[in-house]
Amino acid sequence: MLDWLSKRKKSSAVKPIVQQVSDDGSGYIRPLSAEKLLQADRRKALLDLIWEQTSMSRSMFHKLYLAPISRYAELVQQIPASETHHHAYRGGMLDHGLELMYHGLRLRQSYLLPPGAAPEDQSRQTEAWSTAIAYGCLMHDVGKIAVDIVVEMSNGAIWHPWDGVISKPYRIRYIKGRDYKLHNATAALFCQHILGAEIMSWLSGYPELWKDLLYLLAGNYELADVIGEIVGKADRLSTSLNVGANPERILQAPETSQQKQWLLGMRALVKTAQDQKLLNVRGQPYWLTTDSLWLVSKVAANNLRAHLLKQGLDNVPQNNNILFDELQSHGILQATPNHRAIWKVHIEDGDWSADLTCVRVKPSLIWGSEEYPAPFNGKVAILGDGESTTSEAESPAAEVAAAVPPQREIEAKAIIPVVETIAAPAAQQHADDGVDDLLKLFSDSPPSPATTTTLKPVPTEQVEATSVATNDNVTSSKIKKPKEVKPHPKKLDEMEQQGRKALADDFFTWLKDGITAQKFTMNDTNAKIHIVERQVFIVTPGIFQRFCLEQTGQDDAWRKVQQGFEKLKLHRKRPDDLNIWACNVKGPRKAGKKIQGYLLSSDLFFSEPPMNNPFLSLVE
Repeated sequence: MLDWLSKRKKSSAVKPIVQQVSDDGSGYIRPLSAEKLLQADRRKALLDLIWEQTSMSRSMFHKLYLAPISRYAELVQQIPASETHHHAYRGGMLDHGLELMYHGLRLRQSYLLPPGAAPEDQSRQTEAWSTAIAYGCLMHDVGKIAVDIVVEMSNGAIWHPWDGVISKPYRIRYIKGRDYKLHNATAALFCQHILGAEIMSWLSGYPELWKDLLYLLAGNYELADVIGEIVGKADRLSTSLNVGANPERILQAPETSQQKQWLLGMRALVKTAQDQKLLNVRGQPYWLTTDSLWLVSKVAANNLRAHLLKQGLDNVPQNNNILFDELQSHGILQATPNHRAIWKVHIEDGDWSADLTCVRVKPSLIWGSEEYPAPFNGKVAILGDGESTTSEAESPAAEVAAAVPPQREIEAKAIIPVVETIAAPAAQQHADDGVDDLLKLFSDSPPSPATTTTLKPVPTEQVEATSVATNDNVTSSKIKKPKEVKPHPKKLDEMEQQGRKALADDFFTWLKDGITAQKFTMNDTNAKIHIVERQVFIVTPGIFQRFCLEQTGQDDAWRKVQQGFEKLKLHRKRPDDLNIWACNVKGPRKAGKKIQGYLLSSDLFFSEPPMNNPFLSLVE
């Protein structure tokens, strides 16, 4: 009895996720060789697709690709790629890595690398750049096995990836309260194990390529330049194909996860509009048809951003294109057949009509199993970038066929069934997958007239502690709309009628209450409030824009708020009697960077001021 109780207590100490229960019922999974792991039909098909994207012999492919893939497979075994988001099933990490390699190599074909080099140099370095991109894709999420999970072996020992390959049956649990961005900074730990000394020595002979790859493996996508851009696109494609528009999967994510917060925010906005009877109303930004919810793009972005800011989420992208990019990667927005976020639609309601730029959402994401509101009785016609029938736009096979590079078109029929299998793995693992055409902003074709802003890769982690937001003059999406639909017109009119003094009073009350309630992040990346020389430094115009967004859903009135704030004379002036101070940002990669703002006495907010931000220094 004591022996049985001790075993029961020990087995409950580490709770494995449901998908990790082994076939023999012991709760542990037997480690497999790379050969067995890669024998699955869909993985063999993926390896064939990866080889087809290269221009090398089988022997060279084995050395440069299959050998690192095998070492990666033995290391990650059957660990999922995430707990509840994408590829959240046994073996998901391996599948995600292979899918990323395929998509990354396919995307690479539309780039001439290294950028700006002479044609003969580009030709000579073709394979080196291709393999570097493939390695970056393969190791994109491998850091999760070091910082996101605990792996317990059958002898009770905890396995660490630097111990080598898992040697005994194992089970895993996810760490509660983990830092969701930490894994991006840890991929470099596995570089030598997966690539090997010979490959690393070869790649280091190309300084520009090697620099970008190292930045990528350190999680700094912004400095990884073109490699970071390609790997980011490949990741969004693999993720969105796997997640699909499945609200149940997103709602199973942890409360603090980004995808859950954003889905709940989108639901709250649309249901509020429904309660206010604003769906399918002329001049409003919400249009529901039988199979789609159309939201005027800029209005949807501003309203969602304002809602999330009110919930205390500080890291909401200020750039609309980046926001749409994130929403698509989480399966919330649908992409056009040309893999873009923005749809051009023509809406007719009796004698009224308008051409609008919209984003598209599946109604099931908003209402789930609830009864849908009555659909629009008028006409919604897709124009421009979205010009296709609904069935074509929603077919994964059609998306893949469109994505096949020209030189592979003849093989498209053979490739399509394979990728359909990739998008929908085994039924017992993906019974609820809703795979949609959520392919994000490929650059394979020129930008459509509907979207003219060029997207840059989003850094998923600012590794340096010195990283501080330095650009608050946000450039909004350059989407041309024949007719502008603005939210909350009455509230904006009221703000226009208010005096600047009243606006400023409201702003300061909002600022003080937010700081007192610890609603705002301070002394951190993208923070709008810092402590400098024991005083409160508020970043302009970012802090005023945020106030306007929260109050109206738009940031148009921020200048009036700022002008009114100066009239309150709560801030400290510079010796030359000017109002705005500058702070230098310290750090080896931030030389010459400055942020601007107002200085306020800490006594207005704190009995004892917090510690200074060590990476900011006031410019006297």
